[in-house]
Amino acid sequence: MNPYPTLLKKLGFRRWVQRLPVDGHPSLFDHYRDLTADRAYPPCFVPVLEDAGSGPQYFGIAKHWFVEREPVFVKCSVENGYMLWEYARNESQFAIRLLRSTIRYDDDSPSDDFLDLASDLECSDPEEIFRLFTEHDDAAFERLPVFTDDPPAGMHWLDGFTYRGEFPLEQMPQDISDIRKYPRVELDDESIRASWPESVPADWQRVADQSSLFDRAFGENRFADCWLIANSNGWK
Repeated sequence: MNPYPTLLKKLGFRRWVQRLPVDGHPSLFDHYRDLTADRAYPPCFVPVLEDAGSGPQYFGIAKHWFVEREPVFVKCSVENGYMLWEYARNESQFAIRLLRSTIRYDDDSPSDDFLDLASDLECSDPEEIFRLFTEHDDAAFERLPVFTDDPPAGMHWLDGFTYRGEFPLEQMPQDISDIRKYPRVELDDESIRASWPESVPADWQRVADQSSLFDRAFGENRFADCWLIANSNGWK
């Protein structure tokens, strides 16, 4: 039995998000797959869909326990060490990004499948979403307040970009107490070099032997550190 719908329900996500890991939606099948293969995901990652393109890549939710972090929608790249990138800050953004991926740009108007999917994803005004993306492509995000008011970390190219979330950015302040809340699967080498050219503030943010780090943190009752270590690369 797939455990993810029950977990998503307990986390308070809408029913359409809960359904994605088990039955998806026919209109998404050209772009995404249901979760059919068992895989050892990072503990903080709750998968909902597999990208049908190259990869493998998965879409899901980053949910941190023991650390004060809000859950957000992320993309997980297996070939890049299970790296996580923030993809959407909320269900509305995630729904629009899923809907956008199904647009056929040679159509003059939204198809019935597109409208049915929009209804299932609880997207309001799908005709306007179709018009914006067929006329403006990526620039459509700059015309959607749901994105401009609270953009995901990866949309730093938006005009007037101001990030209000808690996911690591490519350039981060060197506030050690704040930086320590990120596990290694959320930090790529470029971000580490840009933010900390000389040293990394937490042992688990290096690719190291995480097992011994975990045992020491657990013995010292540092459970938040245990969680971050469990979500970092370097386990053997």
